[in-house]
Amino acid sequence: MNKSKSDLMIVLLIIAVVYFLAVVFDWAERLTAIANMDESLQLDEIPIVLFVAALMTVWFSTRRLHDLQQESTIRAKAEAGLAESQRLYKRLFDEGLSGNFVASIDGNIILANDVFSSMSGRYASQLNLNLILGDQWNEIFASLQLKHHTDFFELTAQRHDGAPWIVSARFTYAVDTINPELSRIHGFFYDITEQYLAEKELAKLLSDNQQLIRHAMKVQEDERKNLAREIHDDMGQYLTAIRMDALAIKNSTMKNMAELSQRISSHAEHIQASVKALIKRLRPPELDAYGLVEALNLLIEEWQLQHADTKCELFFDHECSRLPPDISLIAYRLAQEALTNVARHAEASLVNISVKMTSRYKKKMLMVEIKDDGIGFIEKPASKGFGLVGMRERVESAGGVFTIAKNTPGVLLTAIIPITSN
Repeated sequence: MNKSKSDLMIVLLIIAVVYFLAVVFDWAERLTAIANMDESLQLDEIPIVLFVAALMTVWFSTRRLHDLQQESTIRAKAEAGLAESQRLYKRLFDEGLSGNFVASIDGNIILANDVFSSMSGRYASQLNLNLILGDQWNEIFASLQLKHHTDFFELTAQRHDGAPWIVSARFTYAVDTINPELSRIHGFFYDITEQYLAEKELAKLLSDNQQLIRHAMKVQEDERKNLAREIHDDMGQYLTAIRMDALAIKNSTMKNMAELSQRISSHAEHIQASVKALIKRLRPPELDAYGLVEALNLLIEEWQLQHADTKCELFFDHECSRLPPDISLIAYRLAQEALTNVARHAEASLVNISVKMTSRYKKKMLMVEIKDDGIGFIEKPASKGFGLVGMRERVESAGGVFTIAKNTPGVLLTAIIPITSN
């Protein structure tokens, strides 16, 4: 039975009891007798007045009930709006892309969403802004006490696992003037770690590229100077000798003529050998004449003669002999630079060079792997130079990927270059 039915039963019960008592004790007759005793009091009008009073009470109660219903409706709407606002706020707080939190003035995290917990690697109950921000937090809190609001585009935080954590952050100091201990720090962290690391890597690559360009220009000028000196000092000397011998032929006897001819031939042969050496320095002719595999074989043979203590082995696919000229040149220069680095730094006894065709994403690729059993970069880092940077630039300029990994022992260089044309 609901409350309204219960109240109705009580009203009916009281009416029945009053009626029963009125019948038993003759209240109406007694009241009439009293009213007849003194007509001037007009007591016989009391029932009508009481009846009207009862009607007015019912009217007043109805009006108040209507007002209460209206107030109840308004309150219900207000409570529904508040509940919706709280739901939206909770959804915004919990499901936002940023790590939202509420902290005490001591820095303890009171409330945090899942994103914040995921960023920090801990549950909110285990977090403290002093722990996350270190000495920075004291400066931040001092600033909040002055202006109650502060933003940071880039802030370095600390994860418990030591992983890098860079965030953009906002802090707001919500002051409780009645009870300062209930003041709170509201804020959010937006994780920019990947963006920060990418920009840092990009800046490093840009710096390396600028240094590489300056180095390439210096190397180019040095190479031009060396070529000019060799042509002047070596070929120029022999050309002058040929010219002198040719002039001497005019006044020479048959016996001297034969000797002069032999000397001219010897000088010309030396010039020819010098020209071949210069051409090979500029671009290995074997690449154009025989292809990549034969050029690498000749390169290894010459390198092996100069470094007899280190064995160099070449593994290849025969298909690699039919590569586009630009791809062949990149692979050749990689092997050439790698062998130079091995000779200078690796202290290796064995070098393996693998050149093979592969495919990725339905595209033909050339894979070049060069590994040695030397001391590697960890035990004895190589002196800073531009060899590896140049190798990376060559590969990436062709749309490829160049990686350096620690071998056991030694170093493994891997280049994967797409074959764009045949």
